[in-house]
Amino acid sequence: MDATPPSSFLRRRESSLTDRSAAASLTDEAIFVSVASLIQLAQPARGLSLRRGEIRSRKSDVLRSRMKGRGMEYDESRPYQPGDDVRYLDWRVTARTGKAHTKLFCEERERPVFLWIDCRATMFFATRGRLKIVAAAELAALLAWSAAQEGDRVGAVVFSENFHRELRPRRGRSSVLRLVHELAAANAAGPAISGSESDSENGAAVEVHSAGRAWSNLSRLVRPGSLVFAISDFREIDETGEALVRKLAAHNEVFFILVSDPVEEQLPPPGDYRVSDGARDLRFNTADAGFAETYSGLFRARVERWQGIARKVRASFLQCRTFESPLEMLKKPFGARVK
Repeated sequence: MDATPPSSFLRRRESSLTDRSAAASLTDEAIFVSVASLIQLAQPARGLSLRRGEIRSRKSDVLRSRMKGRGMEYDESRPYQPGDDVRYLDWRVTARTGKAHTKLFCEERERPVFLWIDCRATMFFATRGRLKIVAAAELAALLAWSAAQEGDRVGAVVFSENFHRELRPRRGRSSVLRLVHELAAANAAGPAISGSESDSENGAAVEVHSAGRAWSNLSRLVRPGSLVFAISDFREIDETGEALVRKLAAHNEVFFILVSDPVEEQLPPPGDYRVSDGARDLRFNTADAGFAETYSGLFRARVERWQGIARKVRASFLQCRTFESPLEMLKKPFGARVK
């Protein structure tokens, strides 16, 4: 059991919903994303910068980066100082001079930025603001535009239960345009996609039936030193998927962005409710205090699980609620930077 109702919308018993367009409280912009709307995010994305974590050496103007793997480029060596990371000792210079030296690194001017975007059925849910999948698409577009504008290559994996798109990293505006077309297509397809449309950019068939498989496919694309954003509600990711996440984070900088709706965190006021995805219906009563507490506890457990994973693998954890502005949420870690 998990904390998200298996539906796109939730209404009281007196309100029947069998179609997404019937949700009067959500506008079309909150339900559907278009290529045009995602392209328009290029301008506000200029207020973001993904180049973070840089520090200056106390005795050098060299920028040292906390990026892992290929994200660090050797620049020079200098005498060791107390507090320097012993992992970066330059043993050759130390042996030659007889004095301990440490390596200094500068951030590579470009690095791949990957986006892992969950478009499974549970992402087609909202009671306030926008569908989770709409929020995810806007988050992904903002991050992709920011990366491209800073000269980074952009790649992505966009997936649902029965389709998969792999976009290998490329530079420039065209890399983001590829992504926004896939995001708009995934949103337009809806939560129940018929047939098998799994494929990849190179034409090879790829079957995806779980988030774990999507993580595995992302791992094939990512090279050490990349920046990875995983955008999802993080439901139903098993131990295999978690192990792949840990492996990926060992050599890359990873951000988990959990997208959630208020009803996932806490049930609505006491009453009889009906939820529907257009094909299936479920009725439940929220007057049971024990049920309400169990329900909220399941969501808290999911959040705490991924916060714990983030701490263990030295990744970052962010949360975006459906009623929050994706742009304003991203400004907290990536905004207020002079370009």
